[in-house]
Amino acid sequence: MAYNWSMTFHTDSEVTIPYGRYFGNSPEIPQSDNRNWAAGKTRLVAWMASNCGVTSWGRTKFVRDLQKYVQVDTYGACGKLKCPRNSEACDRILSSHKFYLSLENSECEDYITEKFWDKGLRKDMVR
Repeated sequence: MAYNWSMTFHTDSEVTIPYGRYFGNSPEIPQSDNRNWAAGKTRLVAWMASNCGVTSWGRTKFVRDLQKYVQVDTYGACGKLKCPRNSEACDRILSSHKFYLSLENSECEDYITEKFWDKGLRKDMVR
């Protein structure tokens, strides 16, 4: 007997395996949580990228245009600042920002980039 199933992030796959899950009717943070989410954050916006080539929607141009209005610290191969990838030092640097730009280099239906979950959500940053 043979099986021909697909396992991807697409919701129409036989087996769906996203990086994370969002349950709109089940908030992870209780309404009574009144912490100051900006406390201790000294920087405004962070963006980290390694693919600096042409993307399907022009994300680099978007970041450059945004930098005309607000401070955006750019890290990785596409940025001017250094942050050792996948390190505690980089986690501390990124966590000092209030916002993280989770910008993928292509558009895919049903896809939520791992940057949303790993860079922003787990570091208490708005994505």
